Amino acid sequence: MELRYIPNILSFSRIFLAPLFMVFMFKDIYLYKILSLLVFFLGSLLDFLDGYIARKFNFTSDFGKYLDPIADKVLIISAFLTLNLFYPDLVKSWMILVIILRDIVVTLFRFYLMNNNLIMKTSTYAKVKTLVQIILIHIILIMHIYDFSSFPSFQNSIYYIMLLCTVYTVSTGLHYVKINYNHLR
Repeated sequence: MELRYIPNILSFSRIFLAPLFMVFMFKDIYLYKILSLLVFFLGSLLDFLDGYIARKFNFTSDFGKYLDPIADKVLIISAFLTLNLFYPDLVKSWMILVIILRDIVVTLFRFYLMNNNLIMKTSTYAKVKTLVQIILIHIILIMHIYDFSSFPSFQNSIYYIMLLCTVYTVSTGLHYVKINYNHLR
């Protein structure tokens, strides 16, 4: 195996971790709750590592530039969908739908540019968006381990943080269009 494929292998690993995360969540047993947190944490760590390795050792590839955000979306949206089933009052279906639609629009825009031999400029705000989503999911997973009903005031905070995360996610989609608008002309 060539070392230059490591970032893509790490991206594929995140995609395969998503169903494992969901299986552990649906067991809804204390040990499996911890395992679901650990699997999501591992996926988050692999997200950091694949980007770091690709940049540090110049293992970037056009394929990797498209695989990495797809792996992010699979892991994060799987987590949000699963958390919606457990906490529908905190992680609302409409919020997930908005996040998914934003991701679809940005992905279609990326593929449009790619088909026209153009590379989409990366948005720093979108990288922060991913980090915010990952941190929020970790917080909810930790609270899931310790039973949310023990933290009634915390539940309102999670709802509003999720709402802000949704609004920020949409704004990053608009930012992508703004910084890549010159490609549309």
